[in-house]
Amino acid sequence: MTFAERIKSLRLERGLTQKELGERCGMADSAIRKYESGKVVPGYESLFKIAKALGIEDYRIIFDDDGEMFYETKEAETRAHEEDARREALLKTYWALNEVGRKVALERLKELTKIPEYKKEK
Repeated sequence: MTFAERIKSLRLERGLTQKELGERCGMADSAIRKYESGKVVPGYESLFKIAKALGIEDYRIIFDDDGEMFYETKEAETRAHEEDARREALLKTYWALNEVGRKVALERLKELTKIPEYKKEK
């Protein structure tokens, strides 16, 4: 079972809608939808709010019955490290440019955001 499936399963076991779970957590139902779809992995603070709203121990939302951390949580941590490395490389490269180069770099980045194949899905 994936982490996203686990949240959905626990919610359904308790007879809650995404909106009801969101209200119990103090979150928008759209956040719950993103978590359950696997598009977004919640941070630990959000995880603990969800666990409390579902009436389970904090650790039960992160670990499976064998004590293994759910895959997406580990995967999200890896993605976060990779994103940090990309951000650092981007900034290092940007600051290596002179003022004119920085201006051109920003213009090119803006151009890239207008090309559909490079745009992030919403």
